[in-house]
Amino acid sequence: MSRSFIKGIQPRDLVLEIGSGHNPYPRSDILCDKHLENLERGSAIRTGGRPLVIADGESLPVPDKSFDFVICSHVLEHADDPEQFLRELSRVGKAGYIETPSEIWEALMEPREYHRWFVISDGDGLIIKKKEEYNIFLGKLYERMVAKNGKLYGYLMSRQIDVFFTRHYWRDHISFRVIPPTSKSYFNYDDPRIVDDLIG
Repeated sequence: MSRSFIKGIQPRDLVLEIGSGHNPYPRSDILCDKHLENLERGSAIRTGGRPLVIADGESLPVPDKSFDFVICSHVLEHADDPEQFLRELSRVGKAGYIETPSEIWEALMEPREYHRWFVISDGDGLIIKKKEEYNIFLGKLYERMVAKNGKLYGYLMSRQIDVFFTRHYWRDHISFRVIPPTSKSYFNYDDPRIVDDLIG
């Protein structure tokens, strides 16, 4: 998703971004991070002069419905308690946007233990599943392919972004359910249309 545009944000909306890290969205008015250092990416937190609140996304120190819109991009998959995290987003925001790696993107990446959850789009809601299996071979193979051909990542992203990212808009509340890690994959790896979408 381009960081220059998110649907549904009005010019006068007060926008909170949770987990903005080193690359906050331009439209965010107030930023929130758990730590002053970007521990997982090893790069400095950047604010661009905007207010920064140091707080855990599972316990935000702000009143109910304080923000017109809440952005949460590539943070939910890291949460210790995703149920409490999503309840807090719903509590402090009137609407928002959530983005995470998709189940197939997690399968392609070299294993990252700090990605604790699969996040799957399910119509108007989200399905959260504990990530217990790590495909080391596939992840390492893909990372080596990208390292040898830097254009591969951009090509795949440009072909079918919704294959690689879960993107969810919500208003008033976030519908979600947490399922056991033993549940079946919600991504049909045998669907030939996926290959058609990727290679044209």
